Amino acid sequence: MNICRSMRYRIGISIVFILFYGGIASAQESETRSTGTMTGTLVDQRGIPVSGVLVKSYISGNKTWSGKDGTFHLVTARKDYLYFNKEGYNDVSLNSEESDRMDTIVMTNSQGIQNHSLNPVNFDITSAVQTTGSVFRVSGEDLRRNPTNDLMLALSGLVPGFFSVQTSNTPGSVNYDNHLRGESPVILLDGVPRDIVIDLQEISEVLIYKDHAAAAMYGNLGANGIINIITRKGHTNTKVVEADYQVGLHLPLALPDFLDAYQNALLQNKARQNDGLDPQFGPDQLQAFQNGSDPLRYPDIDYFDRFMRANTNSHQLTTTFLGGDSTIQYYLHGGYLSNRGLESIGERINFDQILLRSDLRVQLNEIIRMDLGITGWMDISRFPRMGRDGMFGIMSSYPAYATPLMMGDSIFIVNRDYPHRVPGVRSILIWGLPSI
Repeated sequence: MNICRSMRYRIGISIVFILFYGGIASAQESETRSTGTMTGTLVDQRGIPVSGVLVKSYISGNKTWSGKDGTFHLVTARKDYLYFNKEGYNDVSLNSEESDRMDTIVMTNSQGIQNHSLNPVNFDITSAVQTTGSVFRVSGEDLRRNPTNDLMLALSGLVPGFFSVQTSNTPGSVNYDNHLRGESPVILLDGVPRDIVIDLQEISEVLIYKDHAAAAMYGNLGANGIINIITRKGHTNTKVVEADYQVGLHLPLALPDFLDAYQNALLQNKARQNDGLDPQFGPDQLQAFQNGSDPLRYPDIDYFDRFMRANTNSHQLTTTFLGGDSTIQYYLHGGYLSNRGLESIGERINFDQILLRSDLRVQLNEIIRMDLGITGWMDISRFPRMGRDGMFGIMSSYPAYATPLMMGDSIFIVNRDYPHRVPGVRSILIWGLPSI
């Protein structure tokens, strides 16, 4: 059998210099206050610890982030106010009063956009209060709660006005038709239109710009709406190592159920009778189709059962490293994906993908920051000469008595006499089966 191999390499490198002005902090009251270390635990509505929550003091200006177990420790002034913030959750503000210990603090999920939130746009970052258009935000945590690693499937049902129709599920060529308010939106990765090769573990959030006001900064590119995927970055004063392994089972939702050889032959005779012609199959032939007494001359083949598996599987492994300090923040992600086709005879579709994404932020001085992002992936595909459409076309068009496929238990054959019954059956040789 002829085998086609496809390998694809893509590497993108981007370096962005951002200049910003450090404003002067507002004056604080000059009275002397005693300080202490405030501790507490942050959880979600289900009681699961929430990590990476920004905890900031209003008076002292100190800040920290909650750890993996949801706990935090922050030096604050007495009778201070603490502000808790994380994308995907509602903000919380509490009075620390005189105690050095806070009870468990519950962070509630929010799919809406908060006034304090920042919206990345082309070459700039704006706050939500400066945005007059319709912007919807979905956090990476919400996406990863879906039992899929496909972004478009995960977004469906989470974004009002958005739906996605899967047009192909062939390993290595999964395609979708995406619709946002009836139009086809443009999909950006960190604000740049490019190939979208990403898994859900890499996503910090997704911003959906729905109307013309929200997408105006993109010009004609945003005429039908914008879906901007924001990838994860390193954090200050944190060190995180993540590993995730997923295995999936894939099976067809529905397959056609065709007539067997006996029923097909009966209808063929009936059709010829209606046209005033003699039957194509006599009583002895019909009986042979029905009882399977002569499978070489009168075969009864279920092609979908013979050539397709009932299910297939996929495997995905990802690892993530992120952290940093006030000067350097880093993020490194590596992933491996393996998918297999449903073919049960001959060459099977094999698709493997290796993905690497990194981000490095360096604060060079008070006004200059350097961002370096490197992305690369390699696709390795191996598939039969006959594609998906050709395979399904043959299995859907040939009657069950078209040709015997096996002699005994292991020898595959093609019947040379069959073209007298249905012209063109010799094209089945393209499957790579020997003829007799």
